[in-house]
Formats: sequence, structure tokens, C-alpha cells
Amino acid sequence: DGTPLRFRPTDVVLAVGQRALDDVRGTPALVVSALALHVPEGVLAADAVPPPEWSLQALKAARPSVKRVGVVYGPRTEALVARMTEPARVLDLTLVPMRSTDGPTAVHALFGRHRAREIDAVWLAPDADVITPQVFRYGLLMQLRERMPLVAVTRQQVKAGALLAVDAEPRVVGRQAAALVNRMSKAPPVTNTSRRACSGSTDRIAS
Repeated sequence: DGTPLRFRPTDVVLAVGQRALDDVRGTPALVVSALALHVPEGVLAADAVPPPEWSLQALKAARPSVKRVGVVYGPRTEALVARMTEPARVLDLTLVPMRSTDGPTAVHALFGRHRAREIDAVWLAPDADVITPQVFRYGLLMQLRERMPLVAVTRQQVKAGALLAVDAEPRVVGRQAAALVNRMSKAPPVTNTSRRACSGSTDRIAS
């Protein structure tokens, strides 16, 4: 209803999803996040994003002939994509960056790279700012028409037609989040905002 959220430093808040986490960002409460792609400093997170190199490994296993992978990402995943240059090289893959600020610029970048025949696969980075439904649908269209493999972010996108995604198991993330909330609820107040994330299980999903 638009009413500002107010929390005390001793409150423990569970934020499920990126929008919920963004809404409580900056509050004095102890925040636990689940199923969010972008987790700021000071938030204790149940794992939702598996190591990105797993996506590249799965792509190479599924399509060994792929060489040049167009990567759609935004400012919040720029460092993540930069770190993947060396793991990609080990797999004999070249990452073709398509940095975007929103969905429309991502679609434009995909169109341009594809038209110039600079890529033979598409990887959607785990970036909630630019991986919009329109971007996914355009990538899926490229896969269907051009047989260009689409590496997506979630199992729902695989069910919709993407070649593969490496996704966290929601039930495992839920159990992690519940355990973290219980632990923080019983813990004494903290003054240091640096909180370690909990590691967890993931599923590799392929169609």
C-alpha cells in the first residue's frame, strides 16, 4: 500500500525474491534473502545462484561445437562475467560481451551480434535488471529459428524451451533460509554487517 517498511535492529527479516530484497535494502534489520540474484553486502543469503562456470561447462557438454558465446548482462553482473573469461578459455569458448542497461538494449545487442554472425550460442547471465521476459523470448526465438543454443537462468525458462539452465533447488534454498532465520533469531545482536553466506546444493537442469 506504499507504507514505508520500518524495522528495528533486532528484527530478522526474510526477503524472498529480488523485489522483496530491494524493498528492505538499507533497513537496520538483520536480513536473510532467498531466491534473489543480486545480494548486497550485509545480507545473509541462502544460495540461489550456482557458480556461473557450471553453465558454460553444461553448454560445452551439450553442444561441443559451440565456440563463441554471446553473454547478455548488466552493470550488476559485469564483474561476474569478467571472471568467466578464463574458465571459458579453458573450455575453448570465447565470450562475446553484450552489456546492456535494460531489456530493450539487450534485445538490440542480441539482434546486432546475431546479424553480424559473431555468436553461435547465447548465455543469459543471472541479472534481474536486463533479463526480462522480452529478452528471454527473443533468445528463445533465435534458438528455434537459427538453432542457436540458449543457456538460461531458471528451470522455468528450460520448461519454456531454453536448452539448459543451472538452477538452485528451491526446496533446498527454502530449508537454508529457514535455518538461517532461526539461527539469526536466536543469535545476540551483531554490530558487524559482514555476514557469511551459507553454501548449498544445486541442480543442473537440461531439456
